[in-house]
Amino acid sequence: MRHRTRRQSLKHQGPRENWVPVIGYQRLYEISNLGNLRRLTSRKGSCAGTLVRYAKSKGYLRVPLWKDGRPKDFRVNRLVCLHFHRMPSHLPPSGKWEACHKNGLAQDNRAENLYWGTHTDNMRDCVRHGRSPKGERHGLTRLTNEMVRSIRRLEDSGVTQRTIAGQFRVSQSSVHRIVSRQLWTHI
Repeated sequence: MRHRTRRQSLKHQGPRENWVPVIGYQRLYEISNLGNLRRLTSRKGSCAGTLVRYAKSKGYLRVPLWKDGRPKDFRVNRLVCLHFHRMPSHLPPSGKWEACHKNGLAQDNRAENLYWGTHTDNMRDCVRHGRSPKGERHGLTRLTNEMVRSIRRLEDSGVTQRTIAGQFRVSQSSVHRIVSRQLWTHI
C-alpha cells in the first residue's frame, strides 16, 4: 500500500479555509472564505474558538454578532462578500448592492460562490436558477396553469374578455394581459 505525502494529502482536502477578523468586531469574531464564523472570546454557554450557529431566514443564513452585551443580526452571505470581495466600480455608490449567489443556493456562502450585484442582477439570477415565483408557485395567484390555458382557448373561440373574467373571478384587464401574453408568459 502506497502512502500519500503531506503535499498530496493537502491537495485532496479541498479549498483552504482563510480566516479574517469581522469588521467592527475585530477582537470578537472571525469569518472564513468558506462562510464559517467563529467566536474569539468566551461568552455564556460557549468557548472561544467555537463556530457560531446560524439561523435561517427565507433560506438565507443569519447570525447574531454580540458586542457590548447587544446582538446585531447579519446575513452570512453579506459578511463573506464584504470581507472577501472588493466593491465593483460599476455599482451605484448609494450602497444598494446585494451579495448574490452564483449557483443559486442561498446557504452556499463560500466566497467563490458570491459576488456583489444590484437588485436587478439578483432577480435575474433567481429567474436563471428557477427560484422566481411564477404562475402557480406565486403565493398570491388565483389561477392555475390549466385555467390560463382555458382563458386563452375561450378568448380564441370568441368569448368576450368580460365574460371570461366573470367566469374565473379575475378582472377583465387581467384576462386581457393573459391573452396578450403580458402575464403568464411562461405558459
